[in-house]
This record gives sequence, structure tokens and C-alpha cells, in this order.
Amino acid sequence: MDDDAQLDDDAQLERDLLLARRLKVGVRLVFYPLLIAALLLALHIRHAQAAGDGDDEPKTALGTQPAPVVWTGTAGPFAITAWTSSDNVVGFNGVLRMACADGWWFDLREHVIERDLRFTGRVATYQVISSHGTADDGGATVLDEDFSAQRSGGVVSATWSGSVLWTRATGQVVRCDAKPLHLTLHREP
Repeated sequence: MDDDAQLDDDAQLERDLLLARRLKVGVRLVFYPLLIAALLLALHIRHAQAAGDGDDEPKTALGTQPAPVVWTGTAGPFAITAWTSSDNVVGFNGVLRMACADGWWFDLREHVIERDLRFTGRVATYQVISSHGTADDGGATVLDEDFSAQRSGGVVSATWSGSVLWTRATGQVVRCDAKPLHLTLHREP
């Protein structure tokens, strides 16, 4: 009977050792990789915060910039807005009213962001010659437009001009022009 008890104890010990071995292998295959992944994720987050790669600062073609400053003014009945970042104009929004040869008006609505602008020092320019436009009445347009702006002192100074050949939905072709419009935009309070 001692031999049978000894065999049962040996079998139990062997099963316990096998279970312990499986548990160790399971921990090595599951827990250690999870621990390493968590550590790498924590290091990545810490490194990204230290480098300023978070979403809290806007990225621009000019590099990481502080939040844009808004500048406003008017051109006739229309509001004009520009944005600067680190003293560079990075966008504008407004309406350029053009007088047409037949007495009508053509209002050019424009919203330009930094990727559309070209920079020469601190002067931002936007030039377009396009024949792909469509007027509100469905007629085709051919547009020639120039915009330039820069921040100088406590204002943004800008010049905006343009002309359009407007083929109205009726088929009549009319030329509309805007003389150079000189704008002085002030910082929004």
C-alpha cells in the first residue's frame, strides 16, 4: 500500500509541476508582452508631450505656431477677416465687390487658408487666374484676382483687386472689375 500511496503522491507532484510549468509559460507568453507594450505606450506618450507633438498647438507650413490672432475690417458693406500666426498672415476671408460694365455687381466670396498663400518674407500673396468658376446664376466665370497682406505694427495692411468675365446664364458676357482695395484690419478685441 505504501507503493500505491507513493505512486499517487508522485503522480500528484508531477501534475503540480506540469501545472506550475504551464502557468510560468502562460505568464511569459501573455503577461510579459502586455507589460512591455504598456511601458512602450507610456514612454511614447511621455515623449510626445515633451516634444510638443500634442493636438494643443496648430501645425502650419511655418512650423509649430501659437493660436492664430484674428484681425477684422470692412470693405463697403462686407466684413473682411484675416488671421496671423507669429506675425505672418496665414489666411483671410471676405467679399470683393466688383462693378460690372452693365451696372450690376459681382461679389467674389473668398476664403483662403495658409496652404493657398505664397510667402515672400512676411508678405503673404494669393494670385488666381481661373476659368473654372460658376456664378450664383449658374453662368461661367473667368477670374483674375490678386491679394497681398502683411502685419505691420498694430494692423494688418492688405491690398485686394480682381476682375471677372461673367458669362451669365442668359449667354451675355460682362466684364466686372474691382480697383485695388486697400484694407486696414485691426486686431479683434
